[in-house]
Amino acid sequence: MEVMVLAELDPLIQQKKLVVRIEANQPIGRIHTDPQLMKIVWQNLIANSIYYTPNGRRITISLKKDRSTLSCSVADKGIGIPKHQQSNIFKKMFRADNAITMQTDGTGLGLYISKSIIEKSGGKIWFESTEGKGTVFHFVLPRTKKIHRSGSSPLIAERPH
Repeated sequence: MEVMVLAELDPLIQQKKLVVRIEANQPIGRIHTDPQLMKIVWQNLIANSIYYTPNGRRITISLKKDRSTLSCSVADKGIGIPKHQQSNIFKKMFRADNAITMQTDGTGLGLYISKSIIEKSGGKIWFESTEGKGTVFHFVLPRTKKIHRSGSSPLIAERPH
């Protein structure tokens, strides 16, 4: 899945002269998740790394499978997230101050949506970041839990007004 997303984003990767490396401890095989939803997660995490990493730097995508989980990460040497704003990073419509100044098409929904997908899939997502040095987004998914197919269950529950 991540390879497909990289192919779609390759023109931007080439334009920015980024080095993208994929590390996997073994073939991943089948994971019981909705592929369309997981593609959205990969698109959001990889695109953010590309957008917020200066030209010529590196992005590393890591995948590690064990008996019960798949652990994934997307690490960059980008602008990082200011410490005082890190608690807001998964909130709807939030963009860090240093991200707002970058010329991207970001809306502040990508990480919010990704978190919802990962959690509905029975997993968890978190990050580590140092402003000016980069960010690593991690997520872990169970290998056996099946999730709802696209459209059969709301990913983000509506809140009463």
